[in-house]
Amino acid sequence: MGHVFAWGQYVVGLGLVLAVLGPAFGLSSLAGPVIAIGFQGGHGTAAGLGATFNDLDFGDGVTVAYALATFGIVAGAVGGPILATVLRRRSPVEEHPAEPKSEEPGGGSGPEKSEEKPKEFSPLTGRFTLHLALIAIIIGAAWFLLSGLVRLETLLRGVESSEAFVRYIPLFSVVLLMGMGMQFFLQAMGWTRYFDRGIFDLISAFSLDLVIFGALATLKLTVVGEHWPSILLLCLSGLAWNLLVLFLLGPRMYPKPWYPYGLGDFGGGTATTASGLLLISITDPSGATDALRAYSGKQPFYEPFMGGGLVTAFALPLVAAWGAGVALAVTAGILAVWIFIAFRVAPSSS
Repeated sequence: MGHVFAWGQYVVGLGLVLAVLGPAFGLSSLAGPVIAIGFQGGHGTAAGLGATFNDLDFGDGVTVAYALATFGIVAGAVGGPILATVLRRRSPVEEHPAEPKSEEPGGGSGPEKSEEKPKEFSPLTGRFTLHLALIAIIIGAAWFLLSGLVRLETLLRGVESSEAFVRYIPLFSVVLLMGMGMQFFLQAMGWTRYFDRGIFDLISAFSLDLVIFGALATLKLTVVGEHWPSILLLCLSGLAWNLLVLFLLGPRMYPKPWYPYGLGDFGGGTATTASGLLLISITDPSGATDALRAYSGKQPFYEPFMGGGLVTAFALPLVAAWGAGVALAVTAGILAVWIFIAFRVAPSSS
């Protein structure tokens, strides 16, 4: 369902550019992927693709993407909780009494078993500094990997580095994959006890605030004023698609009750991953369903590709190379495949 939300945004955006925005407003065909960039990726993805927009002679696309991302956050953070509250009141999630935890192998029950606390460090090194150092290592390793890929393509194809296709991959996509690899490595080595999820959440939340602040501070109001009809149509069309998927396919695709699962994907596909988690917590605060676990378990297999990942990174250069018509046909075909898969694996009880 996450892919249905995402690929549909490409289809809606490309179709809108070909049918309306291009002929009527002269908007570049590169605006087709902007719904997915703004909604799925957010301000960080839009900022990371700034160089790609400029290289493809659509510098205004960054501002358009910022505007879409801002609209998505407002829709997800304001409209999402209202929608979640309405759905919860119309059909409350059936609460189940908490069951006692069974004893763990080796003695001791789950609640009584003490969890291993992260190892403390001296004030000289500082745990916060250690977390920042790990992030810096991941970013540095991703930069070296991306630079190596550009050099490798240059050697194999015999082209200038400025013409290498790999250079269109933004650094943040490689950092995301490198971060996943680092997490698997730390877990395999048993070194996760040295790190605290709460500190990483604090760093990421502060960084996201800075990205959004920087995006809004550098927003070119003249570009917004020039393209406001196109921006408005893209925003409303993207939101309409997400609502259509939520209410039309959600009850058929998700287990009952469907809306905690659906609102998670709706929040992530409109604003941010955190918005999806927020909407799940509103509709299912006691965790009576598997919505939170399902949504969280999906993200490592989804975000590296769609939510500001590799597909998002390659969308602009592929549209520039293929043209909006071919890109629309390809994305529509992929969307049809995901819808078919969704119906094949849909719970029989839903």
